[in-house]
Amino acid sequence: MKPVGRAILLQSHDSGWLPLPVEVVWLTEAADWSFVSSWRAAARRSDSPSLRDSLEYAALAGKRWRYLAGQDVAPDSPAALRRSIRQQPFGEFGIALAMREKATGILGFAFARRTWANSLMLEFLAVSPHSNPGIKGTGAALMQALATIGLTIRCEELWGECTETSQGFYQTLKGRIHQLSPAEQAPDAIRDRFQFSARELHALIDPHRVQIKGCAVPPARA
Repeated sequence: MKPVGRAILLQSHDSGWLPLPVEVVWLTEAADWSFVSSWRAAARRSDSPSLRDSLEYAALAGKRWRYLAGQDVAPDSPAALRRSIRQQPFGEFGIALAMREKATGILGFAFARRTWANSLMLEFLAVSPHSNPGIKGTGAALMQALATIGLTIRCEELWGECTETSQGFYQTLKGRIHQLSPAEQAPDAIRDRFQFSARELHALIDPHRVQIKGCAVPPARA
């Protein structure tokens, strides 16, 4: 794993929710996916469908990443991604990020693909069965990290498919971007597909919460 940035999550304490600094890491080797084994053990102790989904997504993402790495299309850093795009403007490249906390390990991961049309397609995003409900903000921090990386390569949008259980997460992010209260959000604004435009990705980023080294985000287009 290669550290590429920092993020601030929230952790539950007796006095309330307190800031939790974590590392943003880029998964660069097959061994980096060994966290799936500990997730599997945690999922066995839970009856939650969403936590079982987390395990399934992590296992599938690991297989997908190994395939792309074998094809030499899984760059190992933001800088390497930019170099790959310059060399292959219409190339498709895999990106795997995770949030790592020293004591707990991997709190969550995201696996995305830079498409030939220069958008980011989010294939998998999941939080660890270990981290619920004591830590929150992992998914939003991963989305901010992807938004930062995507804007650095001037992607047009970030999109993907959501499940019935994850639909609310993406809809909440949309609501924050457009400063809507839960009551103002249409219940079916997002169904089985979500899409964030470049302008929305700019609004999603909070540099006080998530920072990615070496990623200079260009100004939003007028």
